[in-house]
Amino acid sequence: MNLKNFFPIGDPRLDDDHRRLELAIDVLASSQAQDRFTALHDLRQVAAAHFESEDADLSRMADGNAKCHVDEHAEVLKSLDEVRLGWPHRSVMRSSRQP
Repeated sequence: MNLKNFFPIGDPRLDDDHRRLELAIDVLASSQAQDRFTALHDLRQVAAAHFESEDADLSRMADGNAKCHVDEHAEVLKSLDEVRLGWPHRSVMRSSRQP
């Protein structure tokens, strides 16, 4: 696991989520061609779970940047979905995770 970009924010739950995201990104970046779609799918699942939790936290904040951050989460998921839909061999998925 290469957590070179991980910077704890001091919230154990969010820090754990961020570590999982970083790990999923590292797995995708280092995956073999035949495993990339699965790694992309797994990253999307980890990101969606994290964003759902973080979006709930952000919705309770009065900070004006909260909506922008939530919107960015939606854009990231949209981009991941677009890549997945355009994947030439998307029927080949060998994930041990549940969708």
